[in-house]
Amino acid sequence: MFSDVIKKYPRYPFAYNNRGFLYWNYYAKDKYKDNPALKEKYIKKALQDFTMAINIFPDYAEPYLHRGILYYNIYKFEESLTDLNKFLQLEPNNVDGLLNRGNTLAFMGKYEESIQDFNNYINFISIIQKIIILNYNMQGNLKQSYIIKEKNG
Repeated sequence: MFSDVIKKYPRYPFAYNNRGFLYWNYYAKDKYKDNPALKEKYIKKALQDFTMAINIFPDYAEPYLHRGILYYNIYKFEESLTDLNKFLQLEPNNVDGLLNRGNTLAFMGKYEESIQDFNNYINFISIIQKIIILNYNMQGNLKQSYIIKEKNG
């Protein structure tokens, strides 16, 4: 499917990013995880697609995150850190970026920096959880108000 889109629209970065994600997350990581040759083939294909998406649209953040995670998983921590830094430059305080950069920094032995990312991750998750709870409570209160209004006419 993504290959068809790329054939028709060869400068469409989102298709490259999505196909790269499919190559990495489905083929390399799952389907061919026990076949080193095919796993390596799909890792290379994923890296090529993420890189193509970045080359076409350098301000498109997602391929930096995906490529950074892939680099982390193949133990290329410097490359991972470079991509995750760029991702967080484009999307500051993104929880996926903070968590993955924290993991990368920890594996590189940069523990103080990793702790900072992990703390920021925890803080933002807490904020998101509070927003979800607040939203849930507001919906419940609105529903209750509507029921009372319906009963009282």
